[in-house]
Amino acid sequence: MMKVLFFAKLREQLGIGHFQIDAKANQITSLATLLSYMHESADALGFAPNALQVLPRNLPLKTLLVSVNQNIVEAGQQQQQLLRETDEIAFFPPVTGG
Repeated sequence: MMKVLFFAKLREQLGIGHFQIDAKANQITSLATLLSYMHESADALGFAPNALQVLPRNLPLKTLLVSVNQNIVEAGQQQQQLLRETDEIAFFPPVTGG
């Protein structure tokens, strides 16, 4: 099973912190197909109303950071990033220092 995590303000805006999915059965093989799945299945996943306004539909993700198996995927590499059934994908807002 693939595990998808949401952190910080993004978790609050979406209304959920994580979900698991059978990537093979849902034909999720890339970040692009995962984003499409999340948009098409928002209600079934339990996303808050209007939550998809904060989750872009297309790559590259310019307003969010994404990691696969705890490795940040740079915006320029997101189109090529393939996913496997057991991957852990995390989405979070950019971190600022101070």
